[in-house]
Formats: sequence, structure tokens, C-alpha cells
Amino acid sequence: MASGSFTATLTPPGNDSTLIKRHTSALALEKLHHHFFLEVVPRFRWIDLPENSWRNTIQPLARHSLCLQLAVAGHAAAHLSITWMGSVDERDRFRSVCQELRDSCLRMLNESMRSDLLSNSDSTKRYSLGSSPLEVLADTLLLCYADAFIPGSTDWRLHLRACQTVISSNVLQDRLGGLNSASETFLLKEVADLEILSGISVFNQKSSPITDSFFQELYSDSP
Repeated sequence: MASGSFTATLTPPGNDSTLIKRHTSALALEKLHHHFFLEVVPRFRWIDLPENSWRNTIQPLARHSLCLQLAVAGHAAAHLSITWMGSVDERDRFRSVCQELRDSCLRMLNESMRSDLLSNSDSTKRYSLGSSPLEVLADTLLLCYADAFIPGSTDWRLHLRACQTVISSNVLQDRLGGLNSASETFLLKEVADLEILSGISVFNQKSSPITDSFFQELYSDSP
């Protein structure tokens, strides 16, 4: 990948910009997505197979969600900020792009949740969200993993708590018949894995993992 491939400035959603800036932003997002699914996704599995759930779940969801597209691109930028073999200035640029995309994604998530809270006074429906719960969970999960790449960052634990809030506040917790799709199983298992990581690195936690009720199904093939 040439160094110049990622020199375009990314423009946050909602800002006025010229057609050229919009075009270069779209190209930069496309290159970051390519990097994520080609270079980052294989690192989430011991062996990268065609049925890798990161591709089979995240890619289809991202086609219909700008917020998830930003989260994917931000994750790729976070990875490049650590692994890029170029200059320190170039790595710092990736760090800046990651922060820009992360902030834009968080604004979109907050706006979605705020509008839903204002339109639903019934506390049992407060987190029904305009976006699907799976999309919101995928967004927060990617933000969590992206911050885990940043040395010294503890923000991944904040995003993990956001994942737990989404799971506990929507229909995923209300189903009596268990998990209904491979996408649900995949995303919940990723959260469960992060809860295990958090559990062995944070010693003052008092609450049980939110995925406890799904544990048997999530790890049915694991000893």
C-alpha cells in the first residue's frame, strides 16, 4: 500500500464541503474499508477462512449504515496508526483520522439514542433505537476494539459498557427462545470475549457479565 493512499482529508458528516473533498473522503473511506477486511479481519481469527464472521456479519450491515462504515474505517485507521511502516508523522496522521472518525461515529450514535429517548416515554422501549440493535451493537463493538489498539487507552472499557447497555436494554434480552441468528451469536460472543478479558484485567468489578444468560449457547462448542 503506497504512502499516498491515505493522505486525503476525511470530512465528518454534516459539514459543508466541496465536491472534490467529498470525493476524496469517499475514496479514503473505501481504502480504509479495504484495509480493514483484508488486513485487520484475519487477525481476529487463528485461521482466516471464507466464513469469517467479521466479514459475513459486519460487511452486510455496513452497506446500510453510515455509522458502521465510519466505525469500520476508524478501526482500520487505529490499526494503521500502530502498524504503518512509514514515518512517525504518517502514523500520527492515522491516529488523527481515527479520532475524527470515532468522534463522528459517536455523535451519530448519540443522536440516534437521544432522538429515540425523546420519542419513547415508556421505559421498556427506551432503547429500541432508530437503527437496528445489531447495528448499534456492531458500532460500539468496533469502537471498543479500535480503542484497544491505542496504547494506554482505557476507553475500550467505556465502549464495552455501552455494548452491555445495548444488550440489556433491547429485545435480545427479552427473547425466551434463545439466539435467532448467526449475526446475533457472533456479536454477543465477541462481547462475551471482551467481558472475559475485562474480568481478568479489572479486579474491582462487582456485577456479573451481561452475557451470562447467553453463555451456554455462545460457547456450546467450547470446553
